[in-house]
Amino acid sequence: MEQEHQHITSYRTYAIVLTALLFLTAITVFVTWFDLEALTIVVAMAIACVKVTIVISYFMHVKHDKLVFKLMVGMVFILILVIFLILFSDYLFR
Repeated sequence: MEQEHQHITSYRTYAIVLTALLFLTAITVFVTWFDLEALTIVVAMAIACVKVTIVISYFMHVKHDKLVFKLMVGMVFILILVIFLILFSDYLFR
């Protein structure tokens, strides 16, 4: 019993996504060379959020899933955003 696996996304798209992720990683490393104080963390976290969105969309195939799954992933992102806002507000007011 052999099963055929159909790829939803082409290998070319995966190569483009990999290139984008490597480019964003290089930008994150490049930003850390400069002393931007608290802005360094904000920029690095913003780039990390973009990278997570790309990974979830393409590698976890949420891009092709039903609306219910997309809403659940969105709610998790909102929860993480609230946690980060609480964390960073505590950091700023110390």
